[in-house]
Amino acid sequence: MTAGGWHPLGSADEFAPGKVRSVRVGARCLAVGRAEAGFFAVDDSCPHAGASLGEGLVDGDFIVCPLHAYAYDVRTGDCEEDLTVLEVLEVREVDGRLEVRIPE
Repeated sequence: MTAGGWHPLGSADEFAPGKVRSVRVGARCLAVGRAEAGFFAVDDSCPHAGASLGEGLVDGDFIVCPLHAYAYDVRTGDCEEDLTVLEVLEVREVDGRLEVRIPE
């Protein structure tokens, strides 16, 4: 962990546009990917059905759950299908490496 709650995710090159995958950061599992708006990180577990969002797909600026196709906006966490909301974590790129800020 770096100062301010920042944790390494890996090389930015590992996250292709339009792709998402699961990444473990300490005890937390995140879905990390690259949408049209840029890099994003959210909790890996879909709040609606518990499926792994890291196994879903990216459609524009939405991550789509592989179980019931619920779509979450990676900029706001809002769901198009119901009132569930994902926590959207701050991601930054430093010297070609991605970091995620996890609140304490």
